[in-house]
Amino acid sequence: MLLPTPMVLYKPGSRFLYKGRVVTVDYIIIRKTGMWIRLVGHEESCLPEALTPL
Repeated sequence: MLLPTPMVLYKPGSRFLYKGRVVTVDYIIIRKTGMWIRLVGHEESCLPEALTPL
């Protein structure tokens, strides 16, 4: 029996754990390669799988 997976909302202002630090979502980028998350105060974007909900 499969257990339901909780839904994660990547809305602006949401806080996550990324590479050992707490980060905030700035905005979402949808491309042909998939969904990317832009982080507040960082020059990088990351995949949703790299973020851990707090």
